[in-house]
Formats: sequence, structure tokens, C-alpha cells
Amino acid sequence: MDGKNLLLILGIILLVALTLLVLFGDKSGTGSPAVRTAEQQSSTRLTPRRERSALPEAPNQEMAVVGLVFERQDYTDPDRGGISGHVTDALGNTIPFQVVEILPVEMMSYPTQFFTTTKVLTDHNGFFIFRDLPPRQYTLFCGELREILPVAPGEMLVRDVVLPGSGLVSGEVRDADGQIIFPASVYVLSRRSRFISQTNESGRFELRGMPPGSYHLSARADGYTASTISEITLADMEEKTGLLLTLDPGATIVGTVRDEARQPVAGIRISTPRDPERLGTQMGLSDEQGYFMIEGVPPGRTRLEIWTEGSQPRPGPEVDVSLHQENLVEIILTEGRQILGFVCMDKGLAIPDDLQALARHMESRRSRTSPFNVAVDPEGQFRFVMLEPGEYQVQLLTQSEDFILPEPVNVDLTKDDTAEVLFDLRRGAVLTGTISAGRAMDFSQSSVRLDVTTPDQDRYSRSIRSDSSGRFTFSGLEAGIGRLNVFLEGYIPQDREGIILDTGSTTHVDIQLSTGSGVWGYVIDTDGRPLPGLTVFARPYGDASFRNLPKSVTTGDGRYRLDGLPGGDYLLYVLYKDPRNRNQLRNIRREISIDGRRAEYRLDFQITLSDLSR
Repeated sequence: MDGKNLLLILGIILLVALTLLVLFGDKSGTGSPAVRTAEQQSSTRLTPRRERSALPEAPNQEMAVVGLVFERQDYTDPDRGGISGHVTDALGNTIPFQVVEILPVEMMSYPTQFFTTTKVLTDHNGFFIFRDLPPRQYTLFCGELREILPVAPGEMLVRDVVLPGSGLVSGEVRDADGQIIFPASVYVLSRRSRFISQTNESGRFELRGMPPGSYHLSARADGYTASTISEITLADMEEKTGLLLTLDPGATIVGTVRDEARQPVAGIRISTPRDPERLGTQMGLSDEQGYFMIEGVPPGRTRLEIWTEGSQPRPGPEVDVSLHQENLVEIILTEGRQILGFVCMDKGLAIPDDLQALARHMESRRSRTSPFNVAVDPEGQFRFVMLEPGEYQVQLLTQSEDFILPEPVNVDLTKDDTAEVLFDLRRGAVLTGTISAGRAMDFSQSSVRLDVTTPDQDRYSRSIRSDSSGRFTFSGLEAGIGRLNVFLEGYIPQDREGIILDTGSTTHVDIQLSTGSGVWGYVIDTDGRPLPGLTVFARPYGDASFRNLPKSVTTGDGRYRLDGLPGGDYLLYVLYKDPRNRNQLRNIRREISIDGRRAEYRLDFQITLSDLSR
């Protein structure tokens, strides 16, 4: 090969290499100047500035969580729990960017203008999660849902939410100059429903899952007054789009809270006047220096309201609010009257986490005001403050079933400035049990009734159902002698008497069910045709309670069967509707004697024309 051909081949190879380099380039970010410039321009584009923090977002989760509870490994505190789930509409579509709210149950009795719920947004899969919640009971809000959920340590409670409809409302939130507002909360409210979403960085919002009806559409954002469009009406599956909510700037009130000795007071909540829909209410909380600030207050004259835990709301000063000047206010709190409370526990027992003390100002014997509450601290102490003169009734409240709540105590603050109350909170007796039947089966339909006679000869009863394994528990019982009755369809009812219940102790009983005799037969008319759908039950002679009776419903061929009958004399009833007397409920009955052996008895019924005419 001569030199000219070699140079030609090398030139062709070099040309091919350069062509490949231009076509494909490298993948390491060291490409051509034009590519680098585009990437640099893309990375330096301005994005809308987030003046205020948005609601916390739920993490992306592609798959739905299945089950009632599950443990998570990413908890920062294993002694805490959580709530999670998915939100869908009535058609099963997932709802992204929907606000889900929770509130501790004990805060439900707080004045509505003085609390805020904890909120999260669903992700693009409709998934929401509340992490690291202190163990207690929470109220979950979403759409029409209002449900109390218990949160246990180290577990995530799963509660999927199905919104009641499939309507849609969307639009934008802007200020008076046309600038987008982000973040802003958008509300679609009715008497039963509470749908909330949040604007995105473009100021747009979208709410889904509304059933047909009339609603108030409103928006709120920090530093702005609320905006409302009244009477938004949605038909079934209707979509209203292109709505515009304009928020006006609000004024700011700043001030201090001091006592009569001019010392700062922390923990005082100051609010604008109550709003029936809680949309225009703005609130501030005094810090250790007594300083507070309320933003988004509409201009004009307004009277503030003052409240702290363990008191009733009281009117505060009137303020002339202006957008163009400082709105300063100083609040001097009069000490008022107070109630000091103490809760005594048995040694080794801790104060329940949700224990509350409730007080009610009794204006008169015929008129009573709403109660107000305060948390009992771990030392068993509580205090009601800033009280008006008068008579009060104080009581304890807890969701725990382990304790016996003491009787309420009346306190007279007509003459005294301070009163003390003492409560003895005792752990009640506990009765546990296990039901068995000689074979594995589902015991969830077992009815368990406990009748207790106290040492004072008072009587009370409780009824529960066992779980599928046959376990049951009665807790918080007064001391006394108990009588237990267990009933399961198809088995002989079992009684256990003389159960000793001692306060603070646990008693366990085992209940063995056994099958008894069976009675079967047919219910027919005078022409021999079967009568399906009629109720048949057996009542022992001498038992007028009609409680826990074996029952059966006739099948298509008129057949019934009653099992679990012990020996004795019975009346068997057939219930039917009388077509000749406005379908009033009638019955016919027959007697039968069972000798106590496990045997089969047949007893047929014939409903005649004379029966129907009686």
C-alpha cells in the first residue's frame, strides 16, 4: 500500500470519528458549548419565591398500604405512632393535594377560634401520613369524615378516606394587583363537609370529591384577609373551573399581655371576633415576654377575645385597625378567681395521658353554660384560672376504660378567690375471659353480659362481644359480685355466678360452650306451600326477658332449625305479618319439652286462615 492510499484511509477514519462525536457527544456534562449553555440557562431560571412555608407534604408512595396497622422503620421516636391512608372520591379516583387534618380529642372542647388543626397534603397518589404522633386519641377530618382514631406507640394506623362525591372546583388565588399568592389554603365548606386544598406555585388550586349541594368557597393566606364566594352550587359530578379568589392585604396587631403587677404573661391566646365558619378569625399567642402578633386583620374597629387553657373566653380591648399605621395594644389581665385541683392515684399507677378536668359555670339551676377543660399534668395537678364569681361543677374525663371516674364536685367561688378540689382516681377491677367450644371457630358473634352487684347493693350491667378468638375484657369495674352470661347462636348459653371483683385486681374466667339439642321443622300454609322468610325462636318457660333466644329464619322450602337448646320446657314462636290487618306482626306458638339429652326434635307449623284472622 503506497503512502497516498494510507493517508486517504486515515483521513476517512478521522472523519468518521469526528462525525460520531458530533452526533452522540459525551454523557458526562462536558458536551458542546451550546448544550452547556442551555443547561446553565435551565438551572438558573427564576422560580416563584416562597415567602411562607407550605403545608407539609406526604412522601410519594406508589403502592397503597394494605392492612389495619403496620410498623415503620423510619420513626425518629419508637414511643410514638402515626396515621396514614389514601384519599379517593366516590368513583375510586385518587385525590392528590387534598388537605387531611387531625386534632387531639381533648382539644375538641376548646373554643373554635383558639385552636388550629395539624394538616398534611396528600401526594400525587392520594397518600397522606402523620408521623411521630404522641400516643393518644385524635379526631381525623377530611370531607364529611369526623372519626376518632387511637394512636398507639410504634404503630401506624391506616385509615383510607372515601370522599362522598366526585364534583370538582378549581381556580386561582391572587391579590388585588393580580399577583399569585402561594401558599394559600382554599376551603369548600357546607354544614356537613370540609374540603381543603392548597394553591401551587402558580397560584392554582383544585378540590375534588364534593357531593351535590351548596357550598362556601373561601381562601386564606398569612397576612391577608379571608375571601369568600357564597353559595357555590354543584350538581352531581359537576366541575366548576376558572374561579378567581382575590385576597386583600390585612393589617397587623402587635401587643403585650401583662398581669396587674405589670409582669409579662405567656400562653395567652388573643383572637379577632369569632367567625361562624372560622375563616376570618386570626389568632396570636403571647410568648415569655408577653409579646404577641396577629396578622391578616381586616381594617376597622374590632374587639379582641382572650383565652387560655383552663378558662372561659373573655372580651378584650377594642382596637381601631388600620393598614397604614402601627396597631398597638396592651392587655392587662386581672387575676380573677381560680380552682386548684389534685388527682390522687394508687401507688405505681401513672396519670392517664388524656386525663382532663372539666368545669362548668352554673349560672343558675335552670341554665348551664358550656363546659371548659384543662389538661391534668403528670403530677396529677390542674388549675382553672381567670374565673368569674359563681358556682362551678368540676369533674374528670378520660377515654381510658381502666379507671373509675369519681363523682363531680361542686365549688362555690362567690366569696372565695381560690378553691381546691381533690379527686381519687382508682383503677377499676378487670375481668378477662376466654370462650372455647372444643373446636376452632369464629367467636366474634358471642354476646357476653356482665351483671354486677356492689357492696352497697347497687346493680349495673355491661355487654360486649368477644373477638374472633373468644377473648373478652371488662375493665374499669366497680368492686362487687359478678354474674357472667355468654351466648352464641347454636350453643347452650353459659352462666358463671359468684365472680369476685376487687378494685385494682384482674380476674380471669374460661367458658366452655357445648351443643345441646336441636329442633327443626317446616312452616307451611293450609295448602301445604312453604312460607319462607319467617322468624322462629324458642323461649324457655319462666323467662320473660326475651333476651339471647335461639332464632332461625325459614328457608325457601319453609325449613327452620334451632340449635343449642338445653333440657327444659319451651314455647316456640313463629312471627308473620297478617295481610288482613294492615300487615301487623302476629305470632303462633307451640309447646315442646326437651329432656336434656343431645337429640333431634321435629316440630312443624301450619299457618291457617283462622290464624291470619285472629
